Amino acid sequence: MAGPFDKDFGYLLPFLDKIAQAADSLSNQAAGRELKELVSGEKARWNRIRELLDSPAKASGPTGPTAPTSRAAERAVPPTPPDRPAPPQFTVGRLKGLGRS
Repeated sequence: MAGPFDKDFGYLLPFLDKIAQAADSLSNQAAGRELKELVSGEKARWNRIRELLDSPAKASGPTGPTAPTSRAAERAVPPTPPDRPAPPQFTVGRLKGLGRS
């Protein structure tokens, strides 16, 4: 039986694959490597999210081999280096008229 998010993951994961493939065509090789690392980390996180969403349906099944694999996938995600700037923080609210004198 298909889960409620299967269609979304069906679009998301191939999209991330396309981004990783585009990294090969970048003229800046360092940027291409970084892009591949970022996409790899995102795929690992989204696969873990998918596992967590599917876990209630599999609660009656065996739990032995799947738990360590999930933890190993989390450890495989490279941490953000300290020299890399923090991602931008977005807010929700009215922006019209801000910044104008």
